[in-house]
Amino acid sequence: MHVFFTNDMVILLQMKKTQFLLFFFIFIFFKIALSQYNSVLSSGNWYKIATNQNSVYKLDYSDLNSMGIDISDVNISNIKIYGN
Repeated sequence: MHVFFTNDMVILLQMKKTQFLLFFFIFIFFKIALSQYNSVLSSGNWYKIATNQNSVYKLDYSDLNSMGIDISDVNISNIKIYGN
């Protein structure tokens, strides 16, 4: 079975492909541009704590206090740990 396309059909397919690619790139651009506003890192107080090796660590009041973190204003239910 052979499928034949007329010049008009080829032009239409190329236009649809071009429109799709244009829409796709605009969508990706805005997704990247707006992602900074939806980032969990865009607000709040953040502290980066480095570790030497993969393990389980315990951070207590004295550890956080010695790092200069003001514990008096910290709501424990708002503490979250992120890793990469």
